[in-house]
Amino acid sequence: MEALITGTKPGKLIEDIPCYIEFAEEPIYLHVEADIKGPEAVIQEAGLYFGLVEIGDISKSYITIENISNLALKWTLSCSDNQEMFEFPPEGSLQPLEALRVEIVFKPKTEIILRNQFDFVIEDGNSM
Repeated sequence: MEALITGTKPGKLIEDIPCYIEFAEEPIYLHVEADIKGPEAVIQEAGLYFGLVEIGDISKSYITIENISNLALKWTLSCSDNQEMFEFPPEGSLQPLEALRVEIVFKPKTEIILRNQFDFVIEDGNSM
């Protein structure tokens, strides 16, 4: 026998499922315990490269976010430093198995050597 369980919220699931058998007067109960994982996503690119950019110019780069789960997900994207130099969508959502290309624009205001970290967080799921 095989059972496929899909949960709507991550966490532990404990349930007794009634099973009705032909010619039996009473159902038998199948005890099920499972740990439900939240939605998962991957970012295809290992990093962003904007190149050498003059002050006042802009450079664009892209990341591809792919929902690899069977659950819809909501995500947020933030920048740890120099946030005023970047433009990108701060949040979004993806349907199951959907992918999205996100544009990140770099607009330097001063001369700088930049090593920034972007934080990608999935509501009730994994984060990067």
